[in-house]
Amino acid sequence: PAVQALGDQMAAGAASRGYQVLGERTPETGAGIVSFRKDGLDSRRVVARLREQGVAAAPRQGWVRVSPHFYISPEEIERTIALLP
Repeated sequence: PAVQALGDQMAAGAASRGYQVLGERTPETGAGIVSFRKDGLDSRRVVARLREQGVAAAPRQGWVRVSPHFYISPEEIERTIALLP
């Protein structure tokens, strides 16, 4: 439940910044992996920006992939969201 909540927080935050989130997040399908993209932004550049600030992310076929886990705090998720261009 905690990992899914962090994933939900990340997905909602990315969506609020204009990103498309891959897949529908429900209690049955949500997970700690969140992939998102935004038209006009190269996912590799977004990942590089996040990594420069100490956020682990990976480019995956045009998507930015993050994997929040139980040791990541909600505050760190908010920081990640704020770093999104």
